[in-house]
Amino acid sequence: ALPILKLNRDEGARDMLKNIVTRLSNNTVDTLEIDAVFMAKGMPGLFNWMIDLNKNHPIRVEGLNGDYFYLAWWYAILGDADQTVYWLEQNLTYKRPNYHFFNLIINHPDFEFLHNDPRFAEVVKKLGLEEYWPKEPV
Repeated sequence: ALPILKLNRDEGARDMLKNIVTRLSNNTVDTLEIDAVFMAKGMPGLFNWMIDLNKNHPIRVEGLNGDYFYLAWWYAILGDADQTVYWLEQNLTYKRPNYHFFNLIINHPDFEFLHNDPRFAEVVKKLGLEEYWPKEPV
């Protein structure tokens, strides 16, 4: 549900995030903080806030639960190649790797900017997804 936030770069996205957090986290996150971040820094600020939450104060909400894959995804949305690849690699070494969405990295637009990055090609290779990748890895 959280990736849809990227599609609505407005108050609707903020409200969706607040709704998800309120319903699923037992109010462990102050929704006023979400408002403040959005007002100060917009959608990029919210994605940075979600990254910080994942790293430092994960909650029981998919996408905010500290999962390394989501850290990679939020960094991808922000266009940070180094951090995206770093967290994809961390996911591979994690004791409970998230493979559920890993097929997305080869065909989801959020990861396209990495298609010519040799580090990304190595992650694709380690996952055994090369044959499904529509683009020839460099």
